[in-house]
Amino acid sequence: MAALELLSPLTSPGLRESTLREINESPSIREASIRELRHMLENEKHLRSRTDAPFLLRFLRARKFDVDAAFELVKNYYRCRSKYTEVYNGLLPSKVKGNLMYNYQTLLPHRDLQGRAIILVKSGAWNPNEYGPDEVFKTNTMCMEQAILDPDTQVNGVVMINDVKGLGFHHIRCCPPSHFVKVIHLAQDGFPARFKALHIVNEPLFLRAFMAVLLPFMKEKFRKRIFFHGSDMSSLHQHVSPSALPKEYGGTQDDLDNEDFVRTLEQNEELFRKDAEYGYTEK
Repeated sequence: MAALELLSPLTSPGLRESTLREINESPSIREASIRELRHMLENEKHLRSRTDAPFLLRFLRARKFDVDAAFELVKNYYRCRSKYTEVYNGLLPSKVKGNLMYNYQTLLPHRDLQGRAIILVKSGAWNPNEYGPDEVFKTNTMCMEQAILDPDTQVNGVVMINDVKGLGFHHIRCCPPSHFVKVIHLAQDGFPARFKALHIVNEPLFLRAFMAVLLPFMKEKFRKRIFFHGSDMSSLHQHVSPSALPKEYGGTQDDLDNEDFVRTLEQNEELFRKDAEYGYTEK
């Protein structure tokens, strides 16, 4: 069953062509790289990996067709699925639907001007009395898994907007240090996406100091892609066009409504269920 997608298509062929050059993708390189990566995975002991071309392309594109790096990323992806069972066990649309219906995590339906998908998270709207941090992160991961089904997103990448309005120390106290290390590990080394930027808006004063504590756990490239905007939406618009944003962020799109996104996720339930059958057979 083909995956159902949600995002608007790219409108600029020139944009796609330039990005394909950036990630070293061409028909001949693509075919040879898929073949080589598939062979490497088939010979990896104790790993039962998907080896179909659409799956392998996620990893090759994330690592600019460096086959060895893509091989390491596939292994890390499956290792993370084995290690972080609190996130990956039951990673299904039906299990996160309740969280999504609160409308504080979603994949926006429109891309930015660089063709990148936009994940919107309202961390400050999270009620820790209803969902724990791992349930929230499970839902974030589900959003990302849906986003990377789209070939244009694999090529152009993903940006995340985190609205932390209302975030307080009661949120932070619910998250042990290991939780933040896990999130950073997965984002940097265990997920096949081109993370292009993290935009933080409506941040309280203490958050920048708290983020400074986490910076040593991040690679330099990752650190340089974090931007703080406060309540200044014009600052955000320098990076993400208003044409892709809901009105509450100074955009032109309707206010956030997860109904279409949840419906698309639900139609991909069986796809994600089958994905859970793969992984390392020995830890």
